[in-house]
Amino acid sequence: MFTSNPSRRIPARSRRSIAPARSGFTLIELLVVIGIIALLVGLLLPALAAVRLQGKVTQTRALMKNLGDAVDSFVLTHNRQPGALSERELSSDNNNYSELSGTENAMLELMGGLNPNGGDTFQLAGIDIWRDDIGLGPTIGGTKYDSYFKPNPRDLYYVNGQTAGSGGQEDVTNNLPQDGDRALPDLIDAFGAPIILWANSGSKPKGLRDIGGRPAVVAFKAQAGNTSQAAPYYYSSFQSYTSAPALVVGRSGGTPVNQRDRSYLAESASSIGGGPTRELCQAIAGHPTLDSTPRGGYVIMSAGKDNIYFDKQQVESPQQNGRWSDVDLKRFDDIVQYGGS
Repeated sequence: MFTSNPSRRIPARSRRSIAPARSGFTLIELLVVIGIIALLVGLLLPALAAVRLQGKVTQTRALMKNLGDAVDSFVLTHNRQPGALSERELSSDNNNYSELSGTENAMLELMGGLNPNGGDTFQLAGIDIWRDDIGLGPTIGGTKYDSYFKPNPRDLYYVNGQTAGSGGQEDVTNNLPQDGDRALPDLIDAFGAPIILWANSGSKPKGLRDIGGRPAVVAFKAQAGNTSQAAPYYYSSFQSYTSAPALVVGRSGGTPVNQRDRSYLAESASSIGGGPTRELCQAIAGHPTLDSTPRGGYVIMSAGKDNIYFDKQQVESPQQNGRWSDVDLKRFDDIVQYGGS
């Protein structure tokens, strides 16, 4: 009969040493791992937000450059700024400073919209507009041209809440206008706010009151029949955006933003044509780039990530002598580009 050999028995200490290894983590180890993950996430999220912000800024700058290139091409072909109305007409009392913005005015000739095409027609600022013609290119002097400006459809949006003075466009539901709605699509930046195109009127400053000892290059509006105070730039052309009390920015419904209270570019009824708004506009339009454009320059502006045009809460005042400088303008998150030909 087989019997075990006591000398071959495995000692108890050895048996313990070859026992299966313990698996899993202790509570302390789990907490350490979770802490490391939380730390990495905390470091990663700001970096991702910064990359996303920079991507939107880059996208907006590219869109603004494309618009500028289209304006330059139009000016070289026709020897004038694009627009259904001239800058003086656009900034006259007849436009009520709100029915048609400078950007919308220019796009009617850069993209089309002034020629009978389809049954969806309406009138703004005394102009007959055919919505179905937008994007088909303009007809100028009897000649049909291809569109000078071809933005991505996502960059065009019917921005609600445009108002200033006594005019204003109709609000459009879900970005789907009905036949006859008095509204034009706006060019919006990557943050969802309308892009401003502020073009030179072709006039030289005449008899304008100086601003802080400097010759003024801006006036709020073009006075009917008064050419003795003609200005190169009239800033009433973008008041439908900057003076709106509830401009709806962003897509898919968007968010109302009170530009009238927060924007330095907003004009109130008590300060039309003067004060801080005119001083800031003077600084913007006084950029040296615009002086070197014989056919007339332009300024393209985006409100930036905060969706407020030159936000009072972002920069409280100019740094020196109460005058806005180019350094001051760069303190805002607004994106500004200058051009001309």
